Amino acid sequence: KYYFSRLFNDYINENINNYINMIRVQNVIKRIKDTKGEKIADIVYSCGFSSLPTFYRSFKKIYGVSPKEEFKLLEMH
Repeated sequence: KYYFSRLFNDYINENINNYINMIRVQNVIKRIKDTKGEKIADIVYSCGFSSLPTFYRSFKKIYGVSPKEEFKLLEMH
């Protein structure tokens, strides 16, 4: 487990947990764009997050803004 984590970090140059959360956030964004009417919480949980606060923290860490701010910007374009 630790050896794989170290190898992953060496090759990808990213912590494995951060990388997994980045993929999860991307999946949430894609599902939100592709589906209408589905609750955000349901999408977040189905993409592997255990809670909404964890999703919000991961999103802000990756994009520098909250999901609410980002989706407002997307709606304007």
